[in-house]
Amino acid sequence: MLPSEPTVHYGFGCHGNGVNTAPWAGMLLAGSVAGTVALDALPAPYRGVPLGLLSPAVRRLGLKAAYLWYGLTERH
Repeated sequence: MLPSEPTVHYGFGCHGNGVNTAPWAGMLLAGSVAGTVALDALPAPYRGVPLGLLSPAVRRLGLKAAYLWYGLTERH
C-alpha cells in the first residue's frame, strides 16, 4: 500500500523468482484489499517501496563489480 494513497496496492520485486513469488504476492495483495491480511503479517522487504539508499552511481559500480565477479567465476 502506498502511504500517501491507501487505496493503491502493488506487488513488485520478483526478480526471476516470479514462479513462486508472484502467486504468493497476489494472494497477499488480495487479502490486503479485502482487509483480511494486515501489513504487519508481511515480511519486511515486502511492506513498502524501497528507500533507494544507494545513489545510481554506486548501484552502477556495484553492478559492474558483480558482472566482473560472476564472469570470472564462471570461467573456471
